[in-house]
Amino acid sequence: MDKIDTNGTIDVHAYLDESRVSAMDLDYLANKNNISTIVVSPACTKNHEPDKHPAMYWIQRLILKTTGLRALAGWISRSFYDGDGELRPVWRLFTRDSKDLIKVMHPENDDLLQKISPYKARLKMWYWLNPSDHADFNALEELFANEQIFGIKIHAYWHNVDLGSIGEYVQFCKKMNCPLYVILGYGRAGDVSSLIKLCDGVNVILGYGAFPMFSQAWKKICSLDNFYIDLTSFHLDRSLIRKAFRILGPEKCIFGTDCPYNFYDEVGSFSYDKTFERIYFDFLKPADYDRVLRANVKRISRS
Repeated sequence: MDKIDTNGTIDVHAYLDESRVSAMDLDYLANKNNISTIVVSPACTKNHEPDKHPAMYWIQRLILKTTGLRALAGWISRSFYDGDGELRPVWRLFTRDSKDLIKVMHPENDDLLQKISPYKARLKMWYWLNPSDHADFNALEELFANEQIFGIKIHAYWHNVDLGSIGEYVQFCKKMNCPLYVILGYGRAGDVSSLIKLCDGVNVILGYGAFPMFSQAWKKICSLDNFYIDLTSFHLDRSLIRKAFRILGPEKCIFGTDCPYNFYDEVGSFSYDKTFERIYFDFLKPADYDRVLRANVKRISRS
């Protein structure tokens, strides 16, 4: 792709879903596409995570873009999963092949760290914590001596986390001088104001473009030096990415993909080219893309 200088790009959000890719595959993808670093999370689901139908993403984005319908989105979201974290049968109709989807409630960080350890040059990881597991911060501090651990991740939507209650995790990030990656949810799990109050002195990336809050969150963080969004996944289409660039500016936007999901080439393999195409806009300059693809992440990384 010749419109953007993508050499040395940092992909701030991918997954090691071994039903699709291995750590070796991710390292190969990084090398093939001149990606300097892929920051990987443990798999979100048990077994094979099915792709959501494009229509599901389109309907979801339409609802979230329409102010009067956002409350409906929260109600629909609460109906997705049963008490065991399994996608209800009616919603399986909106996944490819109607496969089941079962949430991982206790992320397998240590397993991920072991599997990426041979690929120190290109693979790092988010240490994804479910606050209900009550982390041992002394043990965690010892683990963070490993520079392949990039920072802490909290998936407030996945684990229904009250963002006003994560102060000890924020303080740990402050102590370790590492970023905090947060995927917002609905209700208290999407309480950006509480998160802002807690995170003074800590760099925060709001995942999936601050889904599901989007512009509501952008307006709250646009004047803050320590808050960013990433441009990860089909939760964002080009119109939302354009709007994010206009409201926040490229200095607050960070490249991410959701690899190995969604962005497939003609033979069904994950395509970095397709992820770069969706963020290209004529009004952005080479220096802007340097920020989005590299500089913003380097500024907030541990190293």
